[in-house]
Amino acid sequence: MFDEEFPNRSAHTPSIHASDASGLRVHDPIQHTSYELQTPGAVRPTPVTNPPFEMPVDTAVGVETDSLTVPWSPETYVFRDGHVVAETQYDETRHFATGPLTLQVNSGPTVLYLHAPAGVRIVGERAHVRYEFDDPVVTVGVRSYHDDPAGTVTTTSDPTDLCRAVSRLGSALKTTGPERSFPTLRGHPPLLELGSSFAVSGSVEPLDTGVSIEVPADPEYVFPVGSLAFYTGATVVPGGDPRLYADGESWSLSEGGRLANRVDVAGSGDRSADGRGSSGSTFERVVAEVLKHVFVLDCVTRTYGYYPVETRERAAVESRTAVDFASLYDASLAERVAAYLSVPFESVTPSRPVWRMTADLEPRVEHVELLPYTARNLATVRCPDPDPVVSDAEESAAVSSFFRAGDPADDERRPVGSLPATDDEVRLPDTSAREHVWAGEGVPQNASLLTRPSFRRALQHEPKSEAAAVVDVVCNDHRMASEGDSWPGSDAGTDDRLDVQTHYDLSVAELEALFRQDTDFLHYVGHVDTDGFRCADGHFDARTLERTGVESFLLNACRSYTQGRALIERGSVGGLVTLSRVGNESASRIGRLFARLLGTGYTLSATTSIARIAEASGRRYVGLGVQDFEVVTNVGGHQLFNVVERVDGAESAGEAAYDLTVHSYPVSRNGLGTVGRTLVGADSDSERFLVPPGGETCRVSRTELLEYLELDTTPVLLDGRLYWSDELDDPTL
Repeated sequence: MFDEEFPNRSAHTPSIHASDASGLRVHDPIQHTSYELQTPGAVRPTPVTNPPFEMPVDTAVGVETDSLTVPWSPETYVFRDGHVVAETQYDETRHFATGPLTLQVNSGPTVLYLHAPAGVRIVGERAHVRYEFDDPVVTVGVRSYHDDPAGTVTTTSDPTDLCRAVSRLGSALKTTGPERSFPTLRGHPPLLELGSSFAVSGSVEPLDTGVSIEVPADPEYVFPVGSLAFYTGATVVPGGDPRLYADGESWSLSEGGRLANRVDVAGSGDRSADGRGSSGSTFERVVAEVLKHVFVLDCVTRTYGYYPVETRERAAVESRTAVDFASLYDASLAERVAAYLSVPFESVTPSRPVWRMTADLEPRVEHVELLPYTARNLATVRCPDPDPVVSDAEESAAVSSFFRAGDPADDERRPVGSLPATDDEVRLPDTSAREHVWAGEGVPQNASLLTRPSFRRALQHEPKSEAAAVVDVVCNDHRMASEGDSWPGSDAGTDDRLDVQTHYDLSVAELEALFRQDTDFLHYVGHVDTDGFRCADGHFDARTLERTGVESFLLNACRSYTQGRALIERGSVGGLVTLSRVGNESASRIGRLFARLLGTGYTLSATTSIARIAEASGRRYVGLGVQDFEVVTNVGGHQLFNVVERVDGAESAGEAAYDLTVHSYPVSRNGLGTVGRTLVGADSDSERFLVPPGGETCRVSRTELLEYLELDTTPVLLDGRLYWSDELDDPTL
């Protein structure tokens, strides 16, 4: 049970020790991330058992140093006597003369706190920020973004027990105040397991928030309220017409109710939720809209409390409503929910961030075990009847000229069906969310396939030493060798976060051994057919494995879904596969793009999304398992994809003008509720917003665009052609 799966929290605790160079090295073993804090000279950290922080930390040390530099561009909250007295930006320089002070350094791989007994000077630059201390005695504290579930709820298939189990998801909330809209204050919901009787292990007690949700006793109604129940700490009870209760009021969640009518007026949401009829569709849509509505208004209310950071969402919502958010800050959760539901949806909908996840679940009782994962991501949950996909027998000439299924000379001899058959493909209703997952029968054409083993395996992430992430590249066709060279770190010494090993023309035994051994990522370049991976002396079929040590993978070959599914079932956490034939030229381009994105800290999900925008053949790739997996940690916490278009005949600031659209993809630690800052355009240096923003387009001058692109190395789609920002200069533009 739970104690066996998560036996030793101390093994997951971050460490802080002296680095080989001057400074401190912070290592989070469960998140597989390390970073260095630079100091002017060598330091000797000593453990601090009672650190002087108001906030919880996992590890703290004391050091003597005149300054400390972080290798990213953070915003910093400055606390005095437990209250925020200032917020500084990455490019600001400010001096705070009176201590003691606590500094919360944001956007890093861990939560980082610095405590100074006297004044502090904060010196911001583009690539880093330096903290200079008037008194050299400094305490450094870190807290991991990782949260283990606090226990396990075992439920039977009885609908009443399902409701009791879902009612305990909110036990993970670290506060019932509006600050729970910050991802770090929501905690990980308890695990849910099917069993023969209802039981609870660990610290899993239902909250008494005064909010309850009544739904028909059926998984197709229980599943969609999981995230809302988690976020509001609601009690879920079986009943008739779906209703939400809070502070003595109630609201119907079904068609014809006042919330449904107001959602329609607001014109919000993903309209096509399932194929079961308008009643079910309306229920799911209303539940999703209530969740988003309450969440955004909590993000506004929290700015009147502990973190008084003004955001554009607050300014916009307050301009459209007459709500006294300051008074709501001290209200109970139920009182806030009731007050929020009196606010017109159309006043809030334009200010919502792009939602992180839509989860489509077949309403089978075993899928209750996935609700902790979907609730943790505040996913909107639907129970659709997907549409079957009829495969197009005709391949384009460009693709059919050279498939990755095998040698071109074999194509005429290959009988129909020699490519691996894929399970029946299905197409799910579209969603505007950044990530779309499916759990059910059939292979999703427009979503990743989520499985219970991959979700649980991601939680059981074994602590990792500070060694670099191991990437094994297998190239079993010499004509595709260039794809494997695209990983950062392929050349020795170019990236100490990656240990890239390239293998050519492996035999069956060699490839089997590679799949058995532990590796962080395996990138396969070659051919797959009905017999498995093509090797120098035959075929290897992953379905013959008992287990694999490959944590994540890219199988860049024709119809690699079946082999990828076998890896997920045998131990992998997540991966990327193809559903159809892929042409060699386009597959090589996408493989090189995947390698660079994954090698610089982009998640599997973001990588697939970017490929689908940048390459027409990107839609042939889908995810399996957990998709917020990172091969290496994105130190700055930002996954950006920039789309730039020249504007003919237009000028900005007397220069050529460009329309810039920035697509932002949240890393796992920067969930919904994280605050970002505008980096380019008229509102840069001042505007804060909820991450991820909606991908708005702004018009910039050539100089503004170049300055923005110099901030970080990110992919750029310029007039339909893909570049990296470090490849773009003034002549190119």
